[in-house]
Amino acid sequence: MSCARVCEHVWVCPISCCLACVYGFSPALYSSTTTSGILQGTSAYFSFKVLPELNDPGYYSDKAVLSRTFVHENIFFTLMCIFGSVYYNEQARETLRSSLAGRILEYIYVFWPYILIRTWFPITRFKNAGTTHNGRTTKNEQFYQIATSMVKFFYLWAKYFLGFYVNFMVFLDLMTPENWKFLHGMFLLNLGTVSLSIFLHTLRFKKVLPAKFTMSIYLAQIYATFSAIPLAYDMFISHPKLCAVAATGIAGNMTRNRKIHAIWCLGAMLLLTSETGIEW
Repeated sequence: MSCARVCEHVWVCPISCCLACVYGFSPALYSSTTTSGILQGTSAYFSFKVLPELNDPGYYSDKAVLSRTFVHENIFFTLMCIFGSVYYNEQARETLRSSLAGRILEYIYVFWPYILIRTWFPITRFKNAGTTHNGRTTKNEQFYQIATSMVKFFYLWAKYFLGFYVNFMVFLDLMTPENWKFLHGMFLLNLGTVSLSIFLHTLRFKKVLPAKFTMSIYLAQIYATFSAIPLAYDMFISHPKLCAVAATGIAGNMTRNRKIHAIWCLGAMLLLTSETGIEW
């Protein structure tokens, strides 16, 4: 019962999505809804201490409940959404860049989010998914193993190409009007993914919908971003050097070494801010 109450108000994200379709991309709308998400997540973390403190997120299972660690971790991704709601709006971005504090925040968000912000939050690892005692039924074990691998693959791609790469383009002011259409649509989908995932878990936990069905909806939503790649083809093919930088980030991530990731972040920042005349 406690797990369900954690997510009582996740309707805020679907509502914001509907409003966005009507009124367009608004930083005020998105930042207010995502800020509400942080307040809810923080409240849930401090209020629902009956949730288990596990490295297993409890999400990629058909019987387990969310771990309190996963709830805490999810606040980080909501913070990223809040900054995105500002950074992906031209007027808000220029206001941010107009002050020293804003420029520092921009650099942290674009180059160092997983070094200077992520470390303040716990990490639930994919390898621990499903390790909770009796968290998965035997008949669904293979399904959830495949689902977990699919989410892991998507996360790696999204972290560097839908995250770092896109932010690098915005940082360098390389975005075209068509690129912005793709980015705003992708960001809208990302907001939905962050909150809808918890909502789907609640539906599964309360047995409103079958477990495999809710997991399938989540997988369909995150992989829906690939359907937009043809629209963003020019966005990637026009900047091969920037793609190479993102690809080296993935290679570094595969080592699971935080120091290597930090070196990559530093290298990317120096490359993108240097005056060597590189045509990105």
